Amino acid sequence: MGDPPYEDRRKSLITKAYLNIMSFEDLHPAKISLQNDFDYQYYQNRIKPKQKPFYCVAQDVIQTFDIDTKVISKQSECQQPPWHLLKPNVSTQLHNIITKKDLPHLIKSEGDILIDTNYNNYIKIYTDGSKEPDSGKSSCAYVIPEFKIKKVFTCELMAIFLALNWIQDVLPLNVVIFVDSLSALQAIQGPLSKVNNLIIYDIYYSITTVLKAGINVVLEWIPSHIGIWGNELADMQAKHALNYELIYTKTTLYKEDIKTVCTNILKTMWQTSWDSNKKGRHLYEIKKKISFKVSLPKMIRRKETIMYRLRTGYAKLNKHLFKIGVKNSEMCENCGRAPETAKHFLLECTTYSDNRNVMLQELIAQGVTNFSMQSLLSEKAQSVLPIINFIYATKGDI
Repeated sequence: MGDPPYEDRRKSLITKAYLNIMSFEDLHPAKISLQNDFDYQYYQNRIKPKQKPFYCVAQDVIQTFDIDTKVISKQSECQQPPWHLLKPNVSTQLHNIITKKDLPHLIKSEGDILIDTNYNNYIKIYTDGSKEPDSGKSSCAYVIPEFKIKKVFTCELMAIFLALNWIQDVLPLNVVIFVDSLSALQAIQGPLSKVNNLIIYDIYYSITTVLKAGINVVLEWIPSHIGIWGNELADMQAKHALNYELIYTKTTLYKEDIKTVCTNILKTMWQTSWDSNKKGRHLYEIKKKISFKVSLPKMIRRKETIMYRLRTGYAKLNKHLFKIGVKNSEMCENCGRAPETAKHFLLECTTYSDNRNVMLQELIAQGVTNFSMQSLLSEKAQSVLPIINFIYATKGDI
């Protein structure tokens, strides 16, 4: 669909700026000026919605979406000098051996060989994360099969951190933490000067404590969803945790997560506006779920124009032409039985029966079996060419 409504985008940007300010230190002048509730209470019922100041708009959104600003992490650098922290032992050797094109059973075999050969005398900890896109909920788990320990948390890096906490409590001699998130391990493996996630600092602190205690810890990457038993168990626990109402570990809202929070807020406001708005109902029947991406496949300008006109209802058909005063009637001039809408033109008008049969045969050949308007004018590239051919054979242009 492209761009969200201006008002929703403005609220999202204001909220993002406000939450960024809330991540400043308590004595920062900007934060001090925004912590006075008097202005919000005064302006709340005394000013028009579109004239509300920055603070009041942000407070409206925060209260609507129940955002707790107290859990926002303060901006800070590494609490210890970087040269006092020990580098984690991160291994991604399997990444250099296998590729996505390899057969699953071969990938699993390589993973099993690595685990049995290199880490036979190690306590094995498996971590995994899961996210539910619609609700925005996320969780992860770490599993220790030898001790039948299963713990669920939020976010992948947090699982690694809490697994390290378990190591500090139990003090085993050799431990390997298997992680299926290559990006998480690469972030840990990278230079401290480029770290922008405070959880990674916490992982470094824990690693330093563990290594100084004489414990050998390795963070090892393994591929996901290829049948490695411990990884599959962690994946199952992480997905199961999405249904938990009780939160075992509360995490702070880090500065780098504020953008994601505000994007989700914008999506929710935009979807609510799209569902309740009286305008654009023709397009709503075709695309009910909002999207930041322009979803139609790439094509030449002429074809693209035709498809967008059909989707939005602004095609050169009598229904629209009558609405803007070009035609005296909205009825179809060919059959005279109904208003000439996009649906009537493509699927109902008896004048174009022969051409329509050709179009339907082309659609079936492309694998399209649902001939509703929502299906024909959706993002699927298969339906574009048959519809364009139908238009060229009948009206020539719309």
